[in-house]
Order: sequence, then C-alpha cells, then structure tokens
Amino acid sequence: MKTGKEAAKAFKEKKTNKVNMCLFECQEIYPTLHLYPSAWSQWNNAKKKHTSLKHIPIGAPIYLRGGNFGHVVLYVGNGHVRSTDAGGRGVMATVPLEWFEKAWGYIPVGWSEDLGGKD
Repeated sequence: MKTGKEAAKAFKEKKTNKVNMCLFECQEIYPTLHLYPSAWSQWNNAKKKHTSLKHIPIGAPIYLRGGNFGHVVLYVGNGHVRSTDAGGRGVMATVPLEWFEKAWGYIPVGWSEDLGGKD
C-alpha cells in the first residue's frame, strides 16, 4: 500500500483516466478494494470522515457532491487536487479545489482517512 504522498505523486504522474471512473482510478492508485459503485456511496460508507476542508493531508481522498454519483479526487497540496476528467474527457489535471464548483457545479463535502475499506 502506498503512503498518501506516494499516492499523490503517482496520481500527478498519471496523464489519462477511464472516463467517469474517479473512484476506480483513486482505488487503483493506492490500491484498495472496489467495495462501492460510486464516489458518493464510498463517502457515505467511509468510516473516518472529516467535513472540515482545513488541514487535509496529502493523498487524502476528497469527496464532492454533484451529478448522479458524486466525485472523488486526491489532495496534492497547496489547495490543489488531482482529478479525473478535469482536463477534459479521459484527461487528468491538477486544479484548485474550488475549480469544481465553478466548472461542474460540484461542492466539496469532506475527506476521509479510509478508501475501499482501508486506512
């Protein structure tokens, strides 16, 4: 299993992604089990949730409310996240966390210490 910093580094190096598969891509980078069908269901089942968006550790998954399935990204530091499809369909990009509300209408709800059933 990767540390948060290792996962963030690996995610930053990844250029493309499976379209609309944010949770899958985050779980593959660590790797963890694929227990839930969507980012929103992963958030709802996370055991160690934090709703404050302050002091987020590098590599933590951050969950956003929006669309039918929500969205999950990895925190890479300095207020930025690495996200699937943020650079266009199938293209990874590093963007400020605030980007999602302006671009997609998605609202950050929090982050978790666990992903796919693992801390």
